[in-house]
Amino acid sequence: QCLDNLVGEHGLVKPGGLLVLSTTGDWSTTYTPKSQWLGGYTDAAGTEVRTLDGVNAVMKGLQGEMEMIHREDVPMVMRQDARNFHFKMVETSIWRRRASSADL
Repeated sequence: QCLDNLVGEHGLVKPGGLLVLSTTGDWSTTYTPKSQWLGGYTDAAGTEVRTLDGVNAVMKGLQGEMEMIHREDVPMVMRQDARNFHFKMVETSIWRRRASSADL
């Protein structure tokens, strides 16, 4: 997964840096195989798995280097054509990479 490249010696997010993730939570097999969905489905036990649940699980698997510092629903308007617009709420989370191993 691309999120695996966030941390490590040559990680995309530098120690102390921020990562902003925004998603509508719309998952489609057209773009992503269902086996790679982070949320937007019901598991075998019948529990709803939200995208943020999946993102949290991925972040916990990154040696504990990423911590969520803020989460917010942000309104978004998408223009479909000259007369039609589509309104959605975008789930936005902000993550900070710990500055050093001493912060763990």
